[in-house]
Amino acid sequence: MRSKYRFRKQSGRKHYEVMFAHIPGKWITTDSETLEGAVVWAENKMRRERGEITREDTTLAQFAKDFFKPSDPHGYRHRLERRNNFYEEDFFERHQARLDNYILPAHGSYLLTALTDVLIEDFILDIKGKGRGKQGKLLSEDSRNKVLSCYRIVLQEAVREGYIRSNPAKEVVSIATTYKHREAFTQGELDMLFPENDNNLLQVWGDSLKWAVYFCIMKDTGWRPGEVAGLRIRNWYPEMQGIYTEDSVDRKSHQIKHSIKTTRKGQKYKAGFLTDQTARLLRALIMVTRGEFLFDINGRGLVYAELANKHLRAAANRVNLALRGRTQYCFRHTFNTLQKGRIPEAARLLLMGHTKDRPEYDHLQPEDALKRALLISRGSEIE
Repeated sequence: MRSKYRFRKQSGRKHYEVMFAHIPGKWITTDSETLEGAVVWAENKMRRERGEITREDTTLAQFAKDFFKPSDPHGYRHRLERRNNFYEEDFFERHQARLDNYILPAHGSYLLTALTDVLIEDFILDIKGKGRGKQGKLLSEDSRNKVLSCYRIVLQEAVREGYIRSNPAKEVVSIATTYKHREAFTQGELDMLFPENDNNLLQVWGDSLKWAVYFCIMKDTGWRPGEVAGLRIRNWYPEMQGIYTEDSVDRKSHQIKHSIKTTRKGQKYKAGFLTDQTARLLRALIMVTRGEFLFDINGRGLVYAELANKHLRAAANRVNLALRGRTQYCFRHTFNTLQKGRIPEAARLLLMGHTKDRPEYDHLQPEDALKRALLISRGSEIE
């Protein structure tokens, strides 16, 4: 009996290809990396051609194609917006990448009705990374949980549309996350990067008033880099020596956006106080700033992460400070650590934009923690 189809998997190709007996000479790429999945794909294609595919015969790949793309085939994005849940495009792009890179290659050929919580759990627990330097390595707990979140969204839509009765991905327990702590700067290192003398400080930051003020604000407030980069002159409150913003610079587009990371979580603004030195330098920067944005780069756009980290590395080299992989974001961790026990907890959380304590931001060493606890218990002021 003549075979209905045959398969091949060429070197360097991710998916199996199939040639059908009724379409000789033409190889068609399946959506499967396994021979078993390729057989299912081929059988389903033939059944579709015969008009035999029903809702119960729909595979995950057929249902989830382009799920998070602007075409919005299932109306997921549209419904979010109708509920006033506006997400950055980056949110959808990342979920689409998780779908394309991990979920569909593993389970795309499965019928929706064949997906189980055990199948999904085994997959989530053992997802390996892709790409240079990551191939074969287990994804971090946080990354695997985000893949699970993506899976839950897709299958919940399948429930909504009546393809399946329940969402098996919801039955899978998220992985307990162990955070890789960013290293904070010590007080001694801060003294090297931010000397008390204004002229010396400017020299550290390449004789650039703009970069000196940018990093001084980050050190004083613990704000995220994008929040500092999007500051306008009107955000400065000289009578309180404080700053305030509801805007930030988008990590990907480098454009201003009228929100901060916590806008959708209830914290719509960021506030902070500046030291006398930072306030003094900020006043000088305002005097020479053209336009509304403090950190515009000569009319070419606003400060962005890669550029700022380049200037941080240059400043560290000038004072012979080893960064050991630390970036500008580490000033946020430093601020939180230095303020813990120094100011009331409610004030620290408000300035950080947190609703509860985040242990991954705490870098207090045991000796420092004991000293602060003793001073607090005695009612003494921490120096």
